[in-house]
Amino acid sequence: MSDEPLSQEEIDKLLQAVLSKEAQEEPAPEPVGTPTAEAADLAGSKDESSELPYQNEPLVEHSGHLARDLGKWAPLADLQLSFSVEIGTARLVVGDVMQFGVGSRIALKSRWTEPLQLKLNGKVVGHGRVVLVGNKFGVQVTDWGRV
Repeated sequence: MSDEPLSQEEIDKLLQAVLSKEAQEEPAPEPVGTPTAEAADLAGSKDESSELPYQNEPLVEHSGHLARDLGKWAPLADLQLSFSVEIGTARLVVGDVMQFGVGSRIALKSRWTEPLQLKLNGKVVGHGRVVLVGNKFGVQVTDWGRV
């Protein structure tokens, strides 16, 4: 196998193959939240591309796993953390960066099949894979904790 980066056409074909395979294997996810009465009234007057407002739409969907002894950690529950997902890195020289423009492609060290790094406040705490949550990108956790 070549170490050359994939062309955009090859990437598009791979993504299409993966997405069509997942669509056949997995049922469509249930929508998160409950439409408001206002949204139901407005739904008929808006085009399909507009989003319906949802009440109490959670930012995080839990897998049902409940950690033991959560009660003692309750005082920390409202602390805010910075969560980020890293798809890869690259070491570059200034000359290369100066030549960047619209349409530039930057090869990353990681392969497209490798899990993404999940970070809390900059520290790797798990791994995951890209999923769709409604019409937004999301991450499904595949490894959490000691990494």
